[in-house]
Amino acid sequence: IRNFLEALSVPESARHNSEFIVPHDFETVLKTIEEFNGTAFPSRMDQTPYRRLALPVLVEQHGFRGFDLSYYPDSLKYFKEHWPKTDFQLFSFSNASSLAQIGSRISKVEMHKPGFQGLKSVIERHEAL
Repeated sequence: IRNFLEALSVPESARHNSEFIVPHDFETVLKTIEEFNGTAFPSRMDQTPYRRLALPVLVEQHGFRGFDLSYYPDSLKYFKEHWPKTDFQLFSFSNASSLAQIGSRISKVEMHKPGFQGLKSVIERHEAL
C-alpha cells in the first residue's frame, strides 16, 4: 500500500487526511491502480445528479462496465436507455450506517474464477465506446 500511495504522490503526512486531493489526472490514477494489479470500481455514482453526470465519461471514455449503485431499479433503466447494447455488471451493495442495515442489500454474481481475480474479471474496464 505504501508503494501504491507513493506512486500517486501521496505524502505520508496526508495518508489519513480524507480531504487530500491526489495531484494526478484521473487517467493516471486508473493506470496506477492497474499497474498495482488493482481495479477501480465506481460506487454510488447514481446517488446525486452531479455524480450521475460522470457516468457517460466513465462508460464512454474510460470503459467502466461495473458499478455499485444506490438506486438500482431507477439506475438500471438509465443504463439501458443510454447504452442499450452494452453489458454492465450493476450491483447494489449495503452501505450500512447502523447494525440493522447490515445485509439489507445483496448482489449475486457469476464468476469464472474464485476470489479477487474472479471479481476483477467481472468488473474490469473495457475498450471505451
